[in-house]
Amino acid sequence: MSDGINGILRTKGNKNILKINKLKQSIFLIKIILLLFYISITEGKSRNIINFSQEIKLLIKGSGNQNLLYTSFYLQPSKVFVNNINMDSCKMSCELENEENNIRLIFDDNINSTKSMFYGSDNLIEINLSLFDFSHVTSMAFMFASCCGLTKINLGNINTSSVVNMCSLFSNCKQLISVDVSNLDTTQVTNMEGMFFNCTSLTSANISSFNTSKVENLRIFL
Repeated sequence: MSDGINGILRTKGNKNILKINKLKQSIFLIKIILLLFYISITEGKSRNIINFSQEIKLLIKGSGNQNLLYTSFYLQPSKVFVNNINMDSCKMSCELENEENNIRLIFDDNINSTKSMFYGSDNLIEINLSLFDFSHVTSMAFMFASCCGLTKINLGNINTSSVVNMCSLFSNCKQLISVDVSNLDTTQVTNMEGMFFNCTSLTSANISSFNTSKVENLRIFL
């Protein structure tokens, strides 16, 4: 009789042990899932931080107070480096000491328009946009218009697939001799009016890769 009772108790004990083991396994799996979820969120945040950190490099000629961006441009850089020195007081303009100054403009926000960004910046000699995120930009109109001293533009492999307006992008860049625009994605562009208008020194600009299927305005393109 006692052996039968003991057997029953052992069976119940074994079942309880199995239940406990299964519970432990479930808790372990839940911990693994939570850990993987936390890692994915952390990596996502890191990627966002990297994407939001972008810069434009400029070479500006002339000392004294110089404009870094067109005064009516709506978005200010978060940081400005002048000749590798962090200049917290500089945003749209800066007091420069050298005759040639290397400028880095750091932006921490996505920008959806660069319209007139450097409009009329006569002091701007060179610009490098290869580290700037254009993926959200829809308008580049007048971005370099009337930058009469501009001689060199590095566009790199910028993503212009969202851009619809390139009106007067380089107009009146009278010192610009050549510009590589072969990597510009123009599939969504509807306005190219005056894109290279009055670029009197321009001898080379390969536009053979331009997709103009949606362009509605090509007046005074050159």
